[in-house]
Amino acid sequence: MPSYSLVTWREVETLVGRIAQAILKSDYEPSQIVAIGRGGMIPARLLSDLLGVSKVELLPVSRYKGMEGGQVRFDFKDRERVLPRALLVDDVADKGDTLRDVSLYFNRNLHYYGPNRLRYAVLHLKRSSVFLPDFFGREADGMWISYPWERGETDQPSFRGTSIGEQP
Repeated sequence: MPSYSLVTWREVETLVGRIAQAILKSDYEPSQIVAIGRGGMIPARLLSDLLGVSKVELLPVSRYKGMEGGQVRFDFKDRERVLPRALLVDDVADKGDTLRDVSLYFNRNLHYYGPNRLRYAVLHLKRSSVFLPDFFGREADGMWISYPWERGETDQPSFRGTSIGEQP
């Protein structure tokens, strides 16, 4: 049986706080915060409060159905809502291919180069990720991570989780 980790709301707030502190200590000031898919919605909202950034957008992201590791797709009109210097936020960089594909898509546009480049943040960075975000709350091993807003996925009787929040 695979290993699972149930993340608590308290852990989410701690990780978001770490990310916010790292951003505040850097010379980066996000123009807006963009949630990547559903996973990024709640962390993006929490970061907007801690960083005082009122502009928050959602970038709906999906993969072609039935294609493991298939290319990320989203509506090209959504790109127009992403400002230069935006912070793009997701819950986890698991394999990292979603974040990698999103960044490759935006990097094709000179609008997002140099001081206007986009930055990326995740709550958990898996060591196996092919993409290294600018900011992350904690590194994680290969276990399945379940966040409080995903409880429908983990309400199965066979789901056995352990919290990783108390680890240093």
